[in-house]
Amino acid sequence: MSEPAVEHSMEAEHGVQFTLFNAPRDAVESSQSREMVGRLLDQVIDYTNVHFLSEQLMMRMYNYPDYALHEDEHDLFMEEMNVLRDSCTKGDSSEMAQKIGDLLKWLRDHVDGMDRALNRFLREQRN
Repeated sequence: MSEPAVEHSMEAEHGVQFTLFNAPRDAVESSQSREMVGRLLDQVIDYTNVHFLSEQLMMRMYNYPDYALHEDEHDLFMEEMNVLRDSCTKGDSSEMAQKIGDLLKWLRDHVDGMDRALNRFLREQRN
């Protein structure tokens, strides 16, 4: 697989990630049940975990110099997602919309920063 295809695939996965992430936020804002919000968060967590593992595999394949830092960010994000999921099951919905919004912002910043740097690195490897 060439780097442009990899880059396109990563961007497509990010789009799916953001779409999935909007669902639990919308569910909280429209007062859906905790069970529904929890199921939607499970989908986000599952998809994001697979996406992060895919990125990490690619970084290892290309010997990406910032791999450890990038992986650490992924790990922290997944920890926060699991905390959010746990708070959903305990019924702490008062701060849930804000927490989802904070994690969405983190994800946007990660994609715009670390993932963009990874894409630049992959393009440079092609040349």
